[in-house]
Parts: sequence; C-alpha cells; structure tokens
Amino acid sequence: MITVFGATGTTGAPLVEALLTRGAKLRAVTGQPAKAAALVAKGCDAAVADFGDRDALERACQGAEKAYLVTPPHQDMRRWPMPSPRPRRRACDMWSCPPDSVLRPGRG
Repeated sequence: MITVFGATGTTGAPLVEALLTRGAKLRAVTGQPAKAAALVAKGCDAAVADFGDRDALERACQGAEKAYLVTPPHQDMRRWPMPSPRPRRRACDMWSCPPDSVLRPGRG
C-alpha cells in the first residue's frame, strides 16, 4: 500500500487519481475531515491526520510500503514532531519525489 499525504492538495490529488487509475492500493491522508468521504468514494482507504499529531501520522503509515509527502513551508513547521534521531523501526519510510517517478514501470 502507498500512503499519500496531502491527498486533496495540489500535488497529492492528481497523484491519487493517477495511482488509482493504475490499480494501486492507497491510503489517502488529508488534514480536513470533511474531505475524507470523497476519498473513500474514489476507492481509497482514507485517514485524517494533522502534522502536529505524531500518533495520527504513524497510524496513517501503518501497513504502508511507501509514502508520498510534500509540504510547503509553513509557520508551524518547527513545532511539528520530527522522527527520532535514534534508529528505530518505522511503519514506512517517507520521502518526497516527483509523482512521475513513482508511476514509471519498474520504479518504487
């Protein structure tokens, strides 16, 4: 499964559509509870998470093999919980990359 953060945003929404078209199993994450039902209607597992809530972020990643996350600069970024610098097993590794790199055959 792929977890897509910002699934209703500028880059996340088109990525969700493209991945669903290709038959990918998704968990679409939004910070807006009112938008979760529309994601479920499209065929996603939907989750609501705020970047300030570490537990919600970890729940959103449970069972995921990959995650897509791009965040614009935000005034609250310094207060968002960051992963521990100690090595530990995480639910999934997160990185950001252009959507087409996720979709090319033979890649990630």
